[in-house]
Amino acid sequence: MRPNSILVAGGGFLVDAVLQILYSREIASGKIELDWSSTMSSAFGVIQDSVLYDPLRPAAMVANTDDDTEEEIEEGRAACRRMLHRATFQANWLVAFAIPDAEAWIMADPAVREAVDRMDPAPTTRRERIARISEMAKHRPIDREAIARAFPDFRALDEFIKSRVKTSEPVA
Repeated sequence: MRPNSILVAGGGFLVDAVLQILYSREIASGKIELDWSSTMSSAFGVIQDSVLYDPLRPAAMVANTDDDTEEEIEEGRAACRRMLHRATFQANWLVAFAIPDAEAWIMADPAVREAVDRMDPAPTTRRERIARISEMAKHRPIDREAIARAFPDFRALDEFIKSRVKTSEPVA
């Protein structure tokens, strides 16, 4: 655990890989600690422990929804709120849903979409596509503003992170 860092947990390899690409500078500088959880439930457990036992530390989780319906997504949000309701600082945690998945978030950057469309040979797996995007992102930052315009949950995550990176103080 890094003191004064934001804990961000992603549920699964592709979520974690996308978060690593999107927030590489903040992770490298120690402002964000990325927990590479293997499943959504393990990521939630990490966030739940953090919120309950280290309530001053901001914590966020990102979960793919895949093909969940709007009703199922809202049920997921309600379940997260119920399980985290005991947190001392209610404004110090966030659960963001990547609808349908975190890969869609990163593809909302027009330059990424164009680069992926031009890849030759085309990636044969999602992992390969994300690995290539990761290499590209080392030379060109990802447009998080474009992603925030396209996905409200990403906007909420990005605003949550930006507000805590600046202050590193809990929001009561």
